[in-house]
Amino acid sequence: MSLAIANQLFVAFLGRPVDSQWRSATGNMITNAPGFQTNLGLQQVLYSIAVSEGVYVPGDTAAVYVSKIFKNVFGFAATTHEQTAWATLITNRTISTEAAPWVIFSSYLGSKTVPQTYQYAAQYRLVLAENYTTGLTAADNLALASTSAGIATARNLLSGLNPSVPLTEAAGTLSLTGTLSSSLSVNLALDQVTLGTETLRPRSGNIANAVNVGLTQLTAETTPTSGSAAPTITLTGDDQANVLSTGPFATRFTGAGGNDTIVGNSGTDTIVFSSLFSTNGLDTIQNFKIGTGGDVLDFSAFLNKTGAANITVTLAASTAAKTWANGDVLIVQGAGLNATTIAALFAATGTALLAPTAIGKAVIIASDIVGDAGVWFLVNQTLPTTVEVGELTQVATLTGVNNLQLVPLMAANFA
Repeated sequence: MSLAIANQLFVAFLGRPVDSQWRSATGNMITNAPGFQTNLGLQQVLYSIAVSEGVYVPGDTAAVYVSKIFKNVFGFAATTHEQTAWATLITNRTISTEAAPWVIFSSYLGSKTVPQTYQYAAQYRLVLAENYTTGLTAADNLALASTSAGIATARNLLSGLNPSVPLTEAAGTLSLTGTLSSSLSVNLALDQVTLGTETLRPRSGNIANAVNVGLTQLTAETTPTSGSAAPTITLTGDDQANVLSTGPFATRFTGAGGNDTIVGNSGTDTIVFSSLFSTNGLDTIQNFKIGTGGDVLDFSAFLNKTGAANITVTLAASTAAKTWANGDVLIVQGAGLNATTIAALFAATGTALLAPTAIGKAVIIASDIVGDAGVWFLVNQTLPTTVEVGELTQVATLTGVNNLQLVPLMAANFA
């Protein structure tokens, strides 16, 4: 038990596992003098080591100091209420600065009234630290005891691990479970996952191997903190064919290159398209919700503007030759529309859409009565007064979106 307390002290003060020498020495002291972990002299030494390693900065405010202790002990920051309460005790010297890490650690770990989220988080980090120390080779132990590289390696064991939202990678899929209380960003192009201001790393697997992201097991807080903003999710793919699935939160999807599959959920999701069809791929978008409070298609990078001014549905069989302008989104309903039949819709008279009079860009959403809708980029620059088949490129399929004359897209569905 006395040996385990050594790692408790190091996790609380330094946010890392202890080396074998410190573990042995501290264990002997506690064995010979039970309760020695509360000795202020020992705590001052550990606090000084923490400052020398850059864990704490003497000029930090008490609230910042408290949050750093929480990151050491639990892997997540203190709430505003916790920062204020503990910072007040430190500021008025009810608790000394040097003793604060151990007081906070022991008060949460030993209390029966503390939520299991906190106890589990601290215990999980302690088990990792203890296993790390026990498994140290002689060379690794020497590095941990005497080099900054060894210390950084040990600290990295615990950094970015948040048991409340465990991150794993298996068979190319990055997954998170648990209750989400802070905004989350997953960027496969950068191999980076961020929760709030904290960079996460997986407890198993490797982010670099991830091609897909599955967040369907994430849940929302049942009683969120009063006044706090609802968490959001940002999912960014890379140049591979990614599958990006979100949880019940407002999510901003950027598929990037590759033919991606984007799976929305109950939140208001935004799908961001690239500025070029060549860097967008042909994406499949599932669970897209139409209407007020529905999902959003963001074509602004391609169109250089928002394109919701001309979205009244045009029937492919119409002969009214609807006028349009550079930067518009055009919605057409027909049967089996493809590049050839869409290009044929543009003419001076007698067709659904008026032929262009100058170079320009547009997005065309082509729907059938049943099935899916296609999203097409039009870049009209080869022959400015006609639309050629080669100027049309399909960039997405909206699965299950059809009969847009009766169930129309609205301005709220575009950004």
